[in-house]
Amino acid sequence: PVHINLDRCILVQDKCLPQSSYVMAPRIFWGIIVPAGVIILLVGGHEVWRRICPLYFISQIPRRLGFQRKKDKVNPETGSVRRELVGVKAESWLGKNFAYLQFGLLFLGLNLRLLIANGNGIGFGCFVLISIAGALLVGYLFKGRSWCQYFCPMAPVQIFYTSNRGLLGSDAHLSPSASITQSMCRSVDDSGKEKSACVSCQSPCIDIDVERTYWANLEKPERKLLFYGYFGLMLGFFVYFYLYAGNWDYYFSGVWSHDSQQFSSLLKPGFYLGGQAIAIPKILAVPLTLGVFTAASYYIGTAIEHLLGIWSKRQHKNWSKSQIRHICFIGAVFISFNVFFIFAGRPNLKLFPGYIELLFNAFYILVSTLWLQRNLSRSQPIYQRESLTGSLRRQLQKLAVNWNEFLEGRSINDLDTNEVYVLAKVLPGFNHQSRLQVYQGVLQEALNEGKTQSADSLEMLQGMREELQITTDEHYSILDNLGIENPELLNPTVQRNREDRLRLNSYQRYLETILLDLVSNETSIEQAFLQKQGQIEAMRQEYSITNDEQEKVLLAMFHPNSALVSTSVQLLISLQLWSMRYQALAQSSQDKQGSIYGILQAIILDHQKSIIAQIFNILEILANDAIVTDISATTGYLAPKAVQELLLIDQDRLTLFVCETLKTHAQLAPRCVVIKPNHGLNTALLNSASTKIIEIGSQPIPEVTLMEVLQDLLFEVDPLVKAV
Repeated sequence: PVHINLDRCILVQDKCLPQSSYVMAPRIFWGIIVPAGVIILLVGGHEVWRRICPLYFISQIPRRLGFQRKKDKVNPETGSVRRELVGVKAESWLGKNFAYLQFGLLFLGLNLRLLIANGNGIGFGCFVLISIAGALLVGYLFKGRSWCQYFCPMAPVQIFYTSNRGLLGSDAHLSPSASITQSMCRSVDDSGKEKSACVSCQSPCIDIDVERTYWANLEKPERKLLFYGYFGLMLGFFVYFYLYAGNWDYYFSGVWSHDSQQFSSLLKPGFYLGGQAIAIPKILAVPLTLGVFTAASYYIGTAIEHLLGIWSKRQHKNWSKSQIRHICFIGAVFISFNVFFIFAGRPNLKLFPGYIELLFNAFYILVSTLWLQRNLSRSQPIYQRESLTGSLRRQLQKLAVNWNEFLEGRSINDLDTNEVYVLAKVLPGFNHQSRLQVYQGVLQEALNEGKTQSADSLEMLQGMREELQITTDEHYSILDNLGIENPELLNPTVQRNREDRLRLNSYQRYLETILLDLVSNETSIEQAFLQKQGQIEAMRQEYSITNDEQEKVLLAMFHPNSALVSTSVQLLISLQLWSMRYQALAQSSQDKQGSIYGILQAIILDHQKSIIAQIFNILEILANDAIVTDISATTGYLAPKAVQELLLIDQDRLTLFVCETLKTHAQLAPRCVVIKPNHGLNTALLNSASTKIIEIGSQPIPEVTLMEVLQDLLFEVDPLVKAV
């Protein structure tokens, strides 16, 4: 208890508020801890706060205790049932609307503060206990960091004040791709080193790269509501103290933190203006005030963004829509931070000598100004350029160049972003073919890591193309080649992201830790799995590993040619798709548009040949493997004409190919050789891949309609195909 001056009269609606000794907890929490949290967000960034947040720690207790909700999932192929942790699905209502839910909970929380939790010990205690219970419940119901990502009412505040990065925040996009960055989920392995514990509960994840998430969500309407509405919500919260009491002394004295009448005033007048009480109950006046201020702030922010766009056009600034919105967002944060600290913490600061308050004023103005200078000049193209620098470095290092000769003892890793781009442009002997090779490597990494989709890659890599003098046609040609090597890269339905890659890498490292020692001691893979079955199943549940993902991980660990086998499966799936299209066009060749269909057939045949050429390369490497028979026979079945034309040109390939389906071609039959593979190399790990290949090669090619084919071809990356 603290003894205060009982003779001082604090007027509330023109009546002295009764005062007595009070508990300091609410005043310390609302007046010191909450403002300190806002400073941490702006200075240290989101990554610092998320690593020290007590509610995050509480939400992880069910996971630490192994007490989380699981559901049964049936494997449609085998009918087996396995239990797995439950996550929030991106396509669910919560996955689509969580930002509105969190902003609504923040709005509700500020209402509860003004109505029951600011100055009443019981109300404050219930407020804290409900928050703790909510974090525990969500931690039980959903995996990963779902409380922080989908429910926490403080998340909008974190997103708002951090924006694209804190004043002292790290730049995750400049770190190596496998790094543990910022506040991403992590655990400690047996050797005491940190390892990723990411389970991909949200993508893009703000805990891995704040700035990536900021730019990815910049154009979304929920971000606009947050950045334009937050200022009004915050200002309305503080202004309500004046609207309720009729003076500012009620707020700046701090008596609201121990107002004994907070509960009893809920149904009394909620406004006192011009010496008159307005007969709107406080329980309605509070949400009305906050709602009006939030709506007004939102529409004013929208109007300012519109006017800034008009001004930029008149001034020939050539700012993009995203850059204009970024400037408005950063301005909103700067203004909100400074206005917040006109009020926040003031009741406590006024207890100290005046120079302490002046020093604090200088501190928060300096901090916010430095933050503004650091973030205002940022743009999405700058971020993308920087995020591609690491990939560009790796591709340059693959070239046969003596870097010490050109860099005077510096390493290529010591160069900043602009220096790396200049180096790629002026490097002696760096011919156009080398530029194409480097560009292809960068593009492939960007697609693999989910930094871009094939449809967006032309725009994203525009700056690099200009630096390396790569044309648009060359970009499409490279993209086409990458699609042949790995069709999934260009599949718009396959979502690639850093979070899933981290999840699978972490799971693979775990399996390597517990299985490789056993296998190296001549324990069979099957026996090793049986010995560690419980541990592996628990880890599969934690990382939500599907059967397909399990298969890919195991192939990568235990079969030297696993990448080739996986690639061959994808190539055959792609070849089947092109064969379906070829078949549909062939059946329509007599139509009045037959000449057009003929052009498309020729283009498709070229695609088939490109795919089969890649398959030939794989067959050369896998020449003694049991799976070669399945690959070659299936290829011949899917595209006999393309295979025939290629084999007539390249006679040396005949000894690598199983031509069972081509024996009707007399000129090829004598040269077709059926390989007799070494079946000792065939393992259980390859059986599933082989089964997939056999299924493709033994079943009739699925039929599709001509209209379906034409609609699909409109989405091809090749401009010629689209034009036809």
